[in-house]
Amino acid sequence: MKVGTVAGIAPTSEVGGMAAAAAAISSKTAVSTNAAVTSAGTLVKPEMEKEAPQYSWNTIQERLRTSVVSITMSFPTAFEEVRAHNAYATGFVVDSELGIIMSNRHVMGPGPSYHKATFFDNQEVHLQPAYFDPVHDFSFFRYDPSELQNIKPKAIRLAPEKARSGLEFRIVGNNSNEKMSVHQGELSQLDRNPPRYGGSYRDFNTFYFQASSTSKGGSSGSPVVDIEGNAVAINSGAGYISSTTFLLPLERAVYALEYVRKGHVPPRGTIQAVFKHVTHTQIERLGLSPGAATSEGVKIETTTGMLTINKVLPGGPADKILEVGDIIISVNSKAIPGFTEIFDIIDASVGQELQFRVFRKGQFYNLAVSVGDLYDITPSKVLRIGCSFVHNLSYQQAVKWSAPIYGVYVAYDRNGFLPSSKLGSCNVIYAVNGIPTPNVDALMSVLQNVKRNQPLVIKTKNHQDLRDESVFVTRHPPVTLPNAIYTRSSITGFWAIEPYSGLAADESAGVSASLVPNNSVAVASSEEDKFAMKQCPANHVAVDGRAGAHAGPANDISLVSGRGSQTFVQSISKSAVQISSFPITPADGQYCSGSSGTGLVVDKRRGVVLCSTRSVKNPTCNIWITFSGLICVKAKLAHTHPLYPIAFLKYNPADLAKGSNGDDSNGLVIIDEIDVESGIAESNRNSSYAQPLAVGTPVTVVSGTVSDGIEITATTVSERRLLSISACNDCIDKRFFNIDTFLLSPAPSSDTHKLGTVYSWDGELCGIWMQLPGCHHTTHGAQFVGLDISLVRSALGALQLDNSNIGAAYMFDVQFSPVSLDTARVLGASAQYIKEILQIAPHGQGVFQVCRTLRRRENSDKDFLGIGDIVLKIDGKLLTRIEDVACLYGRKSAELIVIRNMQEIVLTVKTQPLSATNTRHIVCWAGMYMQAPHEAALEKANRAASNVYMFSAMGGAPIYNETCDLNMFITEIDDEPIKSLDDIVRVVKKLKSKDMAQFNAKVASTEQFRSGKMPGCDVKLHSVTLSGEDNVYSIRTNDHYFPSWQIRRGPLADDEWMFEEI
Repeated sequence: MKVGTVAGIAPTSEVGGMAAAAAAISSKTAVSTNAAVTSAGTLVKPEMEKEAPQYSWNTIQERLRTSVVSITMSFPTAFEEVRAHNAYATGFVVDSELGIIMSNRHVMGPGPSYHKATFFDNQEVHLQPAYFDPVHDFSFFRYDPSELQNIKPKAIRLAPEKARSGLEFRIVGNNSNEKMSVHQGELSQLDRNPPRYGGSYRDFNTFYFQASSTSKGGSSGSPVVDIEGNAVAINSGAGYISSTTFLLPLERAVYALEYVRKGHVPPRGTIQAVFKHVTHTQIERLGLSPGAATSEGVKIETTTGMLTINKVLPGGPADKILEVGDIIISVNSKAIPGFTEIFDIIDASVGQELQFRVFRKGQFYNLAVSVGDLYDITPSKVLRIGCSFVHNLSYQQAVKWSAPIYGVYVAYDRNGFLPSSKLGSCNVIYAVNGIPTPNVDALMSVLQNVKRNQPLVIKTKNHQDLRDESVFVTRHPPVTLPNAIYTRSSITGFWAIEPYSGLAADESAGVSASLVPNNSVAVASSEEDKFAMKQCPANHVAVDGRAGAHAGPANDISLVSGRGSQTFVQSISKSAVQISSFPITPADGQYCSGSSGTGLVVDKRRGVVLCSTRSVKNPTCNIWITFSGLICVKAKLAHTHPLYPIAFLKYNPADLAKGSNGDDSNGLVIIDEIDVESGIAESNRNSSYAQPLAVGTPVTVVSGTVSDGIEITATTVSERRLLSISACNDCIDKRFFNIDTFLLSPAPSSDTHKLGTVYSWDGELCGIWMQLPGCHHTTHGAQFVGLDISLVRSALGALQLDNSNIGAAYMFDVQFSPVSLDTARVLGASAQYIKEILQIAPHGQGVFQVCRTLRRRENSDKDFLGIGDIVLKIDGKLLTRIEDVACLYGRKSAELIVIRNMQEIVLTVKTQPLSATNTRHIVCWAGMYMQAPHEAALEKANRAASNVYMFSAMGGAPIYNETCDLNMFITEIDDEPIKSLDDIVRVVKKLKSKDMAQFNAKVASTEQFRSGKMPGCDVKLHSVTLSGEDNVYSIRTNDHYFPSWQIRRGPLADDEWMFEEI
């Protein structure tokens, strides 16, 4: 059986399906056909159903229309295993005078959230979280009844006593976000154990009802009503494939509601054990005979089963007292037929000791168990460090993993406080810098005295694999959102937010060598100069310091420059660095996740490193560079080339002489630089390697690997290809085209870490081997290509570090594709041109034809390139290489001879400036990210309606309640024209709520209030999509969870990103 929750919980298989089936079969053997089961697990004789004549199913919707509401829920932070998101569900009024609405626990959520209810007449009220049960799937909201006009909701009475097998019911809710959907069904099983959902939340220690119904997503929290309009249960989940519906009984909800009405928190006790209901037939199989059970006061004739211990959490009150398999006979001498009876006692005994009588291994035992407070193990504090959210390990998670409630759970890590490559989901922090962290308060105490750039030694455990323990080193990102503490008030239900002062900024940039994992290349030394190898293809030699056999003649890479291979590898390793980058925002259409790779020092005096743009995904990254595995320093993105998939990073060379505390590193790090600026040795400047590598040229590739070794591959240039990567329909990502690349056969292994260097037989650098960037929707593997060193040399030569600009780079707004000379002749190329091209390229190199225009041209442009044009010459020079026309430095126009309509014509075509600098200004307002439109957005846009482009939004942001298509230009806010990011900042300052501090103080107080309205305002947003469609949205900003801020970076390569609250 496949099971999934109705709203927002992923489906998975029902583990307990066979047990439930066995329980159903067993119960049938013990119950007569004329008996019914109540929600308490007892048997009653059915009464003849008497439907009062004034009640009719035909009027059920009319009678409940004022009582059932549609709930829009938003979760602005990650909590437990659920990321920030938006969704919709259902609720119903249970007290119209006090303004109380009931729904599911997973609708309210145990973490920070905000909600809005919409009544049948479309009146909206903001909801205040009043109470959620720490275990069971129900919650209560408050609203202000005075906010409703011309409507007085009728409260739905909670009547758990009316539930019985065979009862016909209706589910009235927000099915698939369609208001007042009605689904009928009949209660079939009232004593099944809770279903096991596939997400993080699972209910336990209660019965669930089972029925057949067609309710789906959005029906969570719907009342399950009888013909009189009483709620006999609440809809909680449904089968993923089947039409099975799972309904929560209301006994504990009735208990909690009485406290909520009085403004109190209902007492909830726990012994940190999970109970399971087992039929009497199974109880007998476990060793307890019916006679022995009867003698102990068990009423087999009127009950369907007994409770057993299914799980005991380590370190809890019941640990080492109760055991799995124990059969509960009584508690404090009271018989326990079901969950309601035992938790009536436990909830009333917080801080006291209970006497359990259990049956275990053929004997009866009397055991004393202390009762703890369930709220003490319910997380009420969230620490945000950068964009990571951490909180105490919750009772829900501990039960799921059978783990002690100890440690700090990493709810979400996006941008590098706890690198995603080291720490995945379901990880718990147990210690930091050798100090135990049993909870968030302990973690905050440790971090209070740690400077921001100092390394942190983190010990974690992954509870999905109990053997998966790890110790690793990380550090706080230099630039990120301010650290904050979220604290939930049990009285007001909201979460107060205050700054966290730990991890203060520090000027030290270096990182202690002793704490950084060793990424250096260890070369085995011997008189024969043999390599230690790991297993790899016959043409590969991998150097990682481990013992191995000689590669043999086929792998004799001592041919490189005639130098000893050990000396060669050592020389290369001095210029190779390891790069780790973590974006602050998903700017420029790049998915917001960390990346790593290999880089090459190309200018050690100025501190310039060359890398693939795959290693640094967007301009807002926090970047670290590790040298020789000994010291790690922060770096900045100096420039991403506007056409080629290469980037230049900038670090401070002085940082290499400092450790994490500014200590002298004693010269441990010795770096060299790759001779890129010349590209070839001085003595060979006129060699063939100044030209593109020809097909068939033997080369050697030296590359870093993901295992931090160096791999050397003897190979051959197998093909030259004009690179063209199709645009992804699911994201606005940078495309690469008009780039002449080469392929290798055999290719270096896929273990290559983003970048390698290509050398000729005589040891001269002639190219780089690199992994191309790809969007997060890409399903194919890594794609590697080779770039001639001439392309890198021209880009580096034009790099101006004083203003972070590839000096005046221009391009024609077109994409070229190669065509053969035969095709060019048919299309109109003259015999003289064919003769000239053959003199330069005797092997019949093709020519270049326009296959795509990138943007709409201005009407004033008389001369332009159109689709089908073949370019013969540029500024009088015969066009034989794509780089001569792809990227022009310092040329705002060029004279072209082209073939159009079978004729050669002369055009003076204006070029378009490529991105002069990288993105250097990001604004975040109401959770929406905005920037000046980047190249990929401009290429895809029908028209650039403004210079403000919204490219993404934080999870849970208000805009997601209106639309999920966030790639748009912002043109107006409240009818004020928006042309630039500065306009956004100006308007946002006027819209900013003045009640932030007052609201936080009010939330943290013990004073109750009904309104769920948070600081913010209603705003009209006018936008234009990339396809040119105008849209107007009405959103309500939330300044409490989504304060406005911006990050800016100056024009210089050494300028840092600066955070500023708006």
